[in-house]
Amino acid sequence: MKSTITLLLMALLTVSMTYGQGPDLMAEKTRISSVCDEYSEAWTTEDIAKFSAIFAHSADLVIFEGSSTYNGWEAWKSRLINSFPSATDVKVSFRDHNIQVNTSGDAAFLTATEDVDYVENGKPFSFKGMRVTWILLKMDGKWVIIHGHWSMPVKS
Repeated sequence: MKSTITLLLMALLTVSMTYGQGPDLMAEKTRISSVCDEYSEAWTTEDIAKFSAIFAHSADLVIFEGSSTYNGWEAWKSRLINSFPSATDVKVSFRDHNIQVNTSGDAAFLTATEDVDYVENGKPFSFKGMRVTWILLKMDGKWVIIHGHWSMPVKS
């Protein structure tokens, strides 16, 4: 009887230690949500260093934007820098976030709806309801985007 109680207590202790040591997934979701804010701020300020902080610097980075594909950080960085001179007063906002984090707390995906307003050559443009999917990895304690996909909704 004593050994059964000991085994049960050890099992309970093991289970409680396992739960106590796992990542706080809600906190990770909040950190991932802040990547959206950092992305918006990077566009507002047209600051490549801010973009650099939220995207993986790897050949594994893949971005699907409309009909274009950018492979690797250098290709995506070039695309961003080339858009700065023509787009001004950029405002980016996200809504309808859905963030899922794996149980180990080091990989996640985000889906959201993105709205963008900007001025190009003196003419205002507005894109509402872009669909966004990001895959993020936690690298060196920071969430970075390893894959991004933007598409326009189908008009009915």
